[in-house]
This record gives sequence, structure tokens and C-alpha cells, in this order.
Amino acid sequence: MRESGVLAFVITVLVLGATVMTARSMVMAGSTQLHTAMEAIAATLAFIAGVVSLVRHQTRDDSVFLLIGAGFFATAVLDGYHAIVTADGIAQQLPSTLSSLNSWSWLASRLCLSICLYLSWLAWNEPDRGRSISDAKIYLGVGSLTLASLLFFAVVPLPSAYVPNWVLHRPAELLPAIFFTLALIGYIVKADWRTDVFDRMLICSLFVAVAMQIVVMPLSSQILDGMFNLGHLLKIASYTLVLGGLIGSISCAFSDVRRLGEKQDATIQQLAVANEGLEAFVRSSSHDLKAPLRHVSSFCG
Repeated sequence: MRESGVLAFVITVLVLGATVMTARSMVMAGSTQLHTAMEAIAATLAFIAGVVSLVRHQTRDDSVFLLIGAGFFATAVLDGYHAIVTADGIAQQLPSTLSSLNSWSWLASRLCLSICLYLSWLAWNEPDRGRSISDAKIYLGVGSLTLASLLFFAVVPLPSAYVPNWVLHRPAELLPAIFFTLALIGYIVKADWRTDVFDRMLICSLFVAVAMQIVVMPLSSQILDGMFNLGHLLKIASYTLVLGGLIGSISCAFSDVRRLGEKQDATIQQLAVANEGLEAFVRSSSHDLKAPLRHVSSFCG
């Protein structure tokens, strides 16, 4: 299992590096319609990942999956909002320019998810503190921040997120990169990836997220350019990896339950056989003791 995990990480890094290098040498001009479609796909995947993660939380009562599920739910809302407000004709109704609204609403989604993933590792690393926070508080906190972000984008004029004269044209992308990196290091040190399919897929997803926030999106010089489109594709890939890990984790849990049921059935059968042997021994012993007891009773009489 450990060798397969290392192989998965190596393949992820190699494919990611080749994709980034290829994209940098190609011009991939996008369109508003393509961007809206990619964000709609990302929002759908994030929503499904949130649902599956919360189902996993209910089966294990684990605050790690609770934080991941809440984070993906909030991310689905923010990605959906990002897709809607940057569509044709919608951005003109808000106080910010399309470029600024596109950049900052994208960043809000990435920052929300990165913080929740980092907090999920902290919940594992400090289980006593994680158990002290109720589910309702987590839902309320994540929901309040999401709602505040939506209202902020709707009423506040946003500055440009691009700095043309810098090497990194979008330096704000490094902020979620910090939390993604901390979560990546934490889950690698956790070392459950050697046996846990979810941790293995989550680490692969975090690899993609870190590369996207450090190498890809900061090099985007304007919306809808090649690196911009690649960043959105990588986001979809990272969500897909997490969703695959969650489905694999639930599948493993069901397999464990099935194996446990089979072991219980085998144990019950063994107990039934042992019980039959015990009953036969009791009947034989009872029969063997009847004659001596009759002699003792006759002698006493």
C-alpha cells in the first residue's frame, strides 16, 4: 500500500509538471461561456464532495470529514456565485469591474477551501480541541463567512487583483497557497496515506492546489488567458481527486462492515457447533450419572 501511495504521488507531480510546462508554451484563449461552464462543473463537484464528506462524517463521527464537508459546501456556493456574477450581463449590475470581480470572487473560494482543509488537519492533530467544537458551531461559522463574502462582493467596489509589473501578476493567490501548503505538509506527516485511500487522494489534490496557487494562477496576466484557463481546469481536477478519495473511503468502510459481518456469521456458526457439542456432553453425562445415582438412592433407602 505504501508503494502504491508513493507511485500515485509521483504520477501526480509528473503529470502536473508536464501540464503546466505545456500550457505555458501554448496560447489558450478562453471565453466567458467557457469560464462559466468550468465554474459550474467545479461548483457541482464541490457540492457532491461536500455531501459525500458529510455522509462519511455521519458514519465515523469524525470532525475531520465534517470540516472538509463544510468547506466544500461553502466552496460550492462561492464557486456558483463566481460563475453567475462573471457571466455575460451580470457583472455590469455590480459595483466592481469584471476583471476585479472575477479575480477576487475566485480567490474567496480558494481561501475558504484552503482554510477548511488546514483546519481539518488541525482537528486530527488536536482531537480534544476538535471534539470540543460542536457541529452546529462549525456550520454556523462557515456559513456566516460564506454569506459575508457574498454580501461583500455585492456592495463593495473591488480594486484590481493584477500587478502587471511584477513577476507574479496575481500575488494574492499566494495567500490560499499558504494554507494549502500547510495542509499538504500536515497530511503527509500524518502518514495515514500509506493505508488510507482518502488521505492518499487528498494529498494528490493538495499537490495540484499548491501548484495551481503558486505556479499557475499568479502567472495569469489577464482573465481568460492560458494560465487562467489552466487554473480552472486544475481546480476541477483537484475536486475530482477529493471526490474519488471520499468514494473510495466509503467503499472501504462498507467492505470493512461486510467483512465484519462475515466474521460475525462465522463466529455464530462456531458457537452453534460448540453449543451442540456442549448439549451432547450434558446429555451423555446425565445419562451416565443416572445409574450411580439410583444405586446411591437404593443404598440410602
